[in-house]
Amino acid sequence: MDGIVLITIDEDTTGPTVVAAATKAVEAGLLAPEISVLVDLTKFVGTIDWAAIHAVREMKDWAPPGSATSRVALLVRDKAFASLVTLLSALFSRAALQLFTEREAAFAWLETAPKAP
Repeated sequence: MDGIVLITIDEDTTGPTVVAAATKAVEAGLLAPEISVLVDLTKFVGTIDWAAIHAVREMKDWAPPGSATSRVALLVRDKAFASLVTLLSALFSRAALQLFTEREAAFAWLETAPKAP
């Protein structure tokens, strides 16, 4: 599972916490197009902070020309989150996002990500 970052968003994670963590991860080089990401939302309850999502979107060019397509697996409790993939795909249009309910399947998909040229 080299090159995969696991992000866990649980019941009490706030939008500002997400933005602060993403900022630190970008500065440390942990979030880059060639690094796949598993976002675990299985314990998340509440509302999505869209301002925080937009702030993360504006932090950098998530898929610059010549880079590999970013892969983001969203691990959720059930398929009721399917519309989330549609919405996030519109914001992160050059990333490949996919919804999973099983962690092993998400990791398997991420491990098959093409490498940067």
